Amino acid sequence: MRDIEALLQPFTGYLELGMYEDAEKELQNFLPELKEHPFLALAQLELIMARKQWQEGVVLGKTLCQRWPEEFEFWFKTAYCLHELRQTVEAKETLLQAPVAIRESAIFYYNLACYETQLGNLAEGRRLLGKSCKIDSGFHQDALHDPDLQPLWE
Repeated sequence: MRDIEALLQPFTGYLELGMYEDAEKELQNFLPELKEHPFLALAQLELIMARKQWQEGVVLGKTLCQRWPEEFEFWFKTAYCLHELRQTVEAKETLLQAPVAIRESAIFYYNLACYETQLGNLAEGRRLLGKSCKIDSGFHQDALHDPDLQPLWE
């Protein structure tokens, strides 16, 4: 896996600089047999998200979740795309349909806290945020500045 990550460094650099066409060219340079690797699929999804092509992200993300259900990043990114489309109920359902092992990660509870809060379920949002911070206390600081969680602080 580390070898693919190293090969993706130019892509990542272009993506971070907002040079999306160059990033896309980097992805196109990979050998056909490598194009079936989940890291490359994730890179493609990240490019779509950087371009704010949320609907396309949902379509690709759902496909990737079915193909590689153990790759939790696909579930998180698919849910995020749905949330950006104001389909927050569907975003929440997407995370809840992910493999059970995803529930060991703080980001799972953090994202659910965001979605519940945006849906107006503030008590549930607080509870889920508490679970997230219990797993990883670093999320407490993030939560203070996250616009999706602002209703918890008002």
